[in-house]
Amino acid sequence: MWLDDLKIAVTANDITKIEHLCDKIPNDLSINDAICAQNLLSQAKLYCSQQMDDISAELEKLRKIRKFNEN
Repeated sequence: MWLDDLKIAVTANDITKIEHLCDKIPNDLSINDAICAQNLLSQAKLYCSQQMDDISAELEKLRKIRKFNEN
């Protein structure tokens, strides 16, 4: 159940749900399930990193526009 919820959250890019699931990782995961969870969390980390890069680029654009408008 937990792993299925994680799969759904990662597929939907639902960061809030992923964070919630990370706080409740079960202790009784099999090795295969743990490896699968690790891969899913790596995908989620990559998505978050890409989102942060996109947001940083947008903020930089806004800073340039603001600076241009001040002149």
